[in-house]
Amino acid sequence: MQAGAVIVLNGPVGVGKTVLGRMLAQRLGGAFLDSDALRDPAKSWVEEVLAVIDRLVAARLPLLRRHRLLVIAKPLRARDWAVLRQRFAVRGASALCVTLAATPEAILAPGRGRTFSPAEAARVRAMVAQGYADRPFSDLVLRSDAAPLAETAEDLAEACRALLAARGFKAARAASRAAAGVPPAWPAPSAPRPAAGRGRTPPRRGGLGRFPAG
Repeated sequence: MQAGAVIVLNGPVGVGKTVLGRMLAQRLGGAFLDSDALRDPAKSWVEEVLAVIDRLVAARLPLLRRHRLLVIAKPLRARDWAVLRQRFAVRGASALCVTLAATPEAILAPGRGRTFSPAEAARVRAMVAQGYADRPFSDLVLRSDAAPLAETAEDLAEACRALLAARGFKAARAASRAAAGVPPAWPAPSAPRPAAGRGRTPPRRGGLGRFPAG
């Protein structure tokens, strides 16, 4: 029996992983975890990556068993994703990578509600240049700079429901069921893969998915 599904929101700093991750988990009746809370700056990069992944997997399995869906905000390199996916897989959980994309100009715009230091702004530009907004291993790529926040959250939830259904999971459930802690049904894999639609790309075949501004 599968332990559930994990959606990892990847993307550069400031793209909206934490805000949209919380909104996504609420809409799909899952739990949310920000990997920044598990970081240890005293460790080397390799040690820190492995330590965070171990904490994500070990400490959050009880959440996953209870909610059957876990949303994690974590910027990913290819090796991060390979290790994280494998460690969830051996515990019966299916992990999916959803990349949030935006231009540096959109991320750093004053109207987005976050103030960046010069060092943080430089990191945003560097991460976009390094491909964090266009990872080839993404199951889904969705722009977070093309519509208002609420509309983006709805499009993200819709796209993730389709992606989960294609993998054999039913993520949607009523808010009353989520509030009551009633677990969702998780049918056997049978549904077709999601078709391309507004604001998203299904498993990647080229450029970024986009939806019109509202």
